Amino acid sequence: MLQTAILTALCLASIFAAEKQVTLVVFTDLNSGRNNEPYNYETTMTRSDDADLGKMMYKSDIWYDYSGSELFEIELNGNRIVADSEQNEYWEILLLTGDGKMEPLELGLDYVPVNGDKVLIRLENGEGDE
Repeated sequence: MLQTAILTALCLASIFAAEKQVTLVVFTDLNSGRNNEPYNYETTMTRSDDADLGKMMYKSDIWYDYSGSELFEIELNGNRIVADSEQNEYWEILLLTGDGKMEPLELGLDYVPVNGDKVLIRLENGEGDE
């Protein structure tokens, strides 16, 4: 009887799990340096509280190719944009803070956002960073 009650409580907890809303904005212009509008793409994603950024994007209308350490390409509205590694291009993933500053997300798509986060992905070129 106690086991049944515990299992029922766990099932109900998973059904009514907390959710979070995270806004994702994307700049597809190489080296835009911008962190404010107009964005090339913006969406608000609602997922379970424990979802990382990759899972949130996977269940939205954004397709991406991610190796676990680098984001190679994304597809927005049917347009595939590839970071050309031969040209030192990469997708930079940043957290936009409330004061308008940007913080690099070292965890990339493994970052677990909190409710209200705003994440920026932009195409950059690593030339000159040596």
